[in-house]
Amino acid sequence: MWLSSALVLLTLTCASAKDGGRLRSLRATHTQDVDHRSLQVGPPCPVPENDTVPTTDGRLAKLRYPSVPLIVNDPDFSIWSNYNKLTDGFPSHWSGYELPMVGLVRIDGQLFRFLGRNMLERGPWPAGHHQPDMDVPALTQTQLIVWPTRTEYTFAGRGIALSVTFATPASIMEDFDAYVSAPPVTYMTVDVESTDDRAHDVQLLYQTTGHVGVTGGDEHVAIALNAPAVEGHDVLTVGNFHQVELGLKGDGMTPNHGFFHLVTPKDNGTVPFTSTLFDTHGSIDDNGAPAGNASMEELFLSDQFRRGNSQRTTWRAAIDAFTDPEFTADKFAALVSKVTEPTNQQYRNDGPARNAALGLMMDLGSVAPGESATRRVLFAFDDRITVNFFGRLMQPAWRNVYRMEEGMPLVGAFDNKWHSSHPTGEMLKDAMAKWDDEQKRSIAFDEGLVDDLFMTGGPKYAAVASLVYRQVTGGQKVVHDDYINEHRVFQKEISTNGMLNTVDVIFPTSPMLLLFSPEVLRLMLVPILDYSANKTLSHYRKPWAPHHLGIWPVADTPDYRNWDMPMEETADMLILIAAIAHRQGGNVSYLADYWPVIDQWGSYLNESLPNPPHQLYTDDFKGPDANATNLALKGTFGLAAYADLLAMNQSCWTEETCGNSTIDGARAAATRSASYWVEAAMDSPAGEGEDGGEAAFFRRLFDAPSNSTFSLKYNLIWQAILQQGRDNMNITGVTASESTTSTSTPPLFMLFSEDVFTTEMMSYINLGRLDRCGVALDERNNLSLYEYQGVTVALAQQYLLGMEGGEVMMCRFVDALYNFPNETPQRVPLADYFEVSAPCNRRGLIDIPPPATNDAHFIARPTLGYLYAPLLLKRGE
Repeated sequence: MWLSSALVLLTLTCASAKDGGRLRSLRATHTQDVDHRSLQVGPPCPVPENDTVPTTDGRLAKLRYPSVPLIVNDPDFSIWSNYNKLTDGFPSHWSGYELPMVGLVRIDGQLFRFLGRNMLERGPWPAGHHQPDMDVPALTQTQLIVWPTRTEYTFAGRGIALSVTFATPASIMEDFDAYVSAPPVTYMTVDVESTDDRAHDVQLLYQTTGHVGVTGGDEHVAIALNAPAVEGHDVLTVGNFHQVELGLKGDGMTPNHGFFHLVTPKDNGTVPFTSTLFDTHGSIDDNGAPAGNASMEELFLSDQFRRGNSQRTTWRAAIDAFTDPEFTADKFAALVSKVTEPTNQQYRNDGPARNAALGLMMDLGSVAPGESATRRVLFAFDDRITVNFFGRLMQPAWRNVYRMEEGMPLVGAFDNKWHSSHPTGEMLKDAMAKWDDEQKRSIAFDEGLVDDLFMTGGPKYAAVASLVYRQVTGGQKVVHDDYINEHRVFQKEISTNGMLNTVDVIFPTSPMLLLFSPEVLRLMLVPILDYSANKTLSHYRKPWAPHHLGIWPVADTPDYRNWDMPMEETADMLILIAAIAHRQGGNVSYLADYWPVIDQWGSYLNESLPNPPHQLYTDDFKGPDANATNLALKGTFGLAAYADLLAMNQSCWTEETCGNSTIDGARAAATRSASYWVEAAMDSPAGEGEDGGEAAFFRRLFDAPSNSTFSLKYNLIWQAILQQGRDNMNITGVTASESTTSTSTPPLFMLFSEDVFTTEMMSYINLGRLDRCGVALDERNNLSLYEYQGVTVALAQQYLLGMEGGEVMMCRFVDALYNFPNETPQRVPLADYFEVSAPCNRRGLIDIPPPATNDAHFIARPTLGYLYAPLLLKRGE
């Protein structure tokens, strides 16, 4: 039953003077009259200059990246390098599916690699087929920097410096309109500069295989040249020969519908090639160039360009030609000058992806002393349909900008109708035209964000947060719903079942989305609200919020198959809806059709608090619990968020009741739950009811014996996030510290005093719970989730900095946050389920002891948006 509006609201934290005194005893060294954040001068947690990346002005610490984002646009188009050096191995999809990419450079006739492993080692080519009879050494890699939207590699050798930059400005969310219309592209820029007093002849080769366009090497692919045609550019395209849109659903999938495109400006020194060009009726002239209409396949299989048997695997032909010592610069020039590429001519190959290749040979000519030469390559992946939302097929949002002509084939599948006005062609043309502007935008965003990260947590925090940026944005995709002419955002629960819009995955992602684009987060929640309000073909009848919508990329889960995590998901939804409204001027008008659902959720939380019943929640790696204190925290904040949503609903301002409650009644219920929490959760090694002093802490279960449990209370951070958003609101009728029906109550979300936070944080230090790589989830083992280590940094920033020695304590949490990616032995896109004690092994979905932890579970997940909680709170000061 709801508390009535006439009920006197309880004061904020302590149920008894005894508990209040016990908490206050820990704060003797804290100057409570001073804003602790004002004590910080300059960035916290400095590191020695030698431990920072030289070209970043000390803002980014050197980091041994467990995996490096190269081309990370969305859950399908996601390519990483799991190595210290770009030449130590081939890139791969986040799932571990290897994508053979080769980058070679010829410097004055001498060959080096800048991308891909040594070709004398085992390769993707079938056993028994030709492998080169020469070693191709790696150019020396001198630096690697991962910025939020860019990855920069630098190499040096033989008198040149070579840099390779992968930039994905499409991941920038601050400009919402630009974000939702952004093309699905990553730009690769290769710069070569002469660093001595000599000119150097330089040629480049970039090649990839058909693997980039399909889910497996045995899939049959189609390869095309200049289809679609883009004026002034060469376009190489590969995709599944048997296109079935949304034909696969699940977790570790690479793209299996749509097409991968490789685009470069037409240039006298650039030759595009594929291994599947047919029509081999031409001949090779004395200079080694095609006479008439000879194909690239015939050219590259010619003995004039390489040694040995002409029956080699076709996809190796270009590499063999390029690595042949007889393939001189003069012959390359002859090739460039005489080859004629077909226009709008498509080539089809009903063969396996592993035998197919596409790439570029680029002659940079003579690079003079002090000068540089640049080549540009764009990577894109276009799908026509991204998500099936309960029968409604939704296209990627960029296609709403480039509308299909009436009567044009939907896929285009390599017929002559795939012409220059095709949406994909227009998109690629515009993306190339905006190259310079997009590079500037990417650099400006990265520089500004790294500045803020550095000032928030120092160079170690800045380096880690930069690494996770594209991991978060790469877990989601913006689509357009033609049925209602609106955008929606869908997120994939990468590497843990592949679920679609999982509420408890969106929740830890949300601090980063709240920071950069609350609207993106709102559009992620609306499909869940639609499902909950029975606005889809599948009806949902449960009194709590759903867990997920389906399995990527299909939303079709009926309520009886939906996982039940009642308080977790319900509180998540209410908290996020309120946090979004705070950052959108209190606008809740879009909730008009959802108030019955929201009222139902508010009632469920009220009936289930203060002691949560036996149920699953996100800490339940050992199974469901009853009376879980961390879950109760979330439920309490969810109830307060519900009260605030009522206060922002203008229809409630003039009515005695709104839904199932008054505003003050809902607030009082949340305050009562918070007061109970402090009294019932308090514990210490000294025993029940004793003054724990500096050893006081809060237990994991309300009914657990004294000093038998503890847990990481990451949900505490939501007091600061919600109150910050509320403080910055300015809406008529609802102020930051008052509801519309009461003017004498404390700030709405200040449910717990600072003593609660410092007690919890100090217990991690004083009781030895802060380990090498973070704080464990609870007392049952040394496992934790990495995103919650970002929360400990935010809590330390908020509540420890003002204490004597507070910065030192905060930096211990920053160090732990940094140590995991820097030291974990497993080389995968950043994992989040791991051991907090050295050597900080990651763990998979199945609880197998290390080192057998190389499964593709709990990696590359977007949940690491929680690492942006410190910056979210810092920017809101």
